[in-house]
This record gives sequence, C-alpha cells and structure tokens, in this order.
Amino acid sequence: MISHPDKKDSILLIKRNVHGLIAYEPPGGRVDIDYHALAAENLETCALREVQEEVGVFISIDAYLSSYSFFWPHDLTKCSLYAVFAGTYLGDIPNFAGNGDNDEWPIEPIWVTATELLSKKIILNPTHKGLEEIVFSHLRKNVYQQ
Repeated sequence: MISHPDKKDSILLIKRNVHGLIAYEPPGGRVDIDYHALAAENLETCALREVQEEVGVFISIDAYLSSYSFFWPHDLTKCSLYAVFAGTYLGDIPNFAGNGDNDEWPIEPIWVTATELLSKKIILNPTHKGLEEIVFSHLRKNVYQQ
C-alpha cells in the first residue's frame, strides 16, 4: 500500500485489464528465486523490485500490514499468497517506459483516493481474497485518524 507524502488520502494502485475485467490492485508479484544457487530474495526486496518494475516509482517500506490470497483469473484452481506492506512514495524512476514483463497484462498506475475506494467507486480485484479488508483498514487508520 503506497502512500504519497503530499496526498495523504491516496494510495497507488494499478489498473489491469484481466481478460476483459477492469480490476484495481496494489503492485506486486513473485519472489525471484535462483534454484541453482538455492537463493531467493526476501519479501521486502521483492516488493521494492515489483513496484519499480510495474509502476516505475521508488518507495520506502514502512511496515508489514497483512497477507491475502490471490486466485488466478485464468485458472481458479491456482492460488498465490501475497504479503502486504505499507510504503511511502519517494519519487519516479527517470525515463520509465512501462512494465517490460511479457507475462503481465497491460497495467496503468493510478492514484486512488480513500473516498473512491470506501464508496466503492473503484472496485478492487475480486480474485484477491482479503485485500479489500486490508486496504479499508489501512485507509481508515491512516487517512481518517490523522
């Protein structure tokens, strides 16, 4: 959950076209693993890298929030577990040309306000089970309790 230091009521999400469904979700992805070296990046390093790759920004990680399940839209018999961190936007990556990962659906970074989310004007990806509760809890605690 990436917050902007100048837009306290907003978080950065990505808008994806998932097989015709417009879905909003936080940037994220898989941990890089080197099976030959028996090494893997930690969750924080993965989060920093995925945010840079998907939306072209630098962030700090401020805290671990929670986790949720993601059911794959193209195969609902597969599920991944996502770790959610609170982070702060630090700046844009110069000359970012968009996500170069060919395995990704087209994405568009978008700053979304707490009002848009809480009023359900913006709908979070329904295959991300538990994400809505984490986002709403984070927004209520960090936007409305300041």
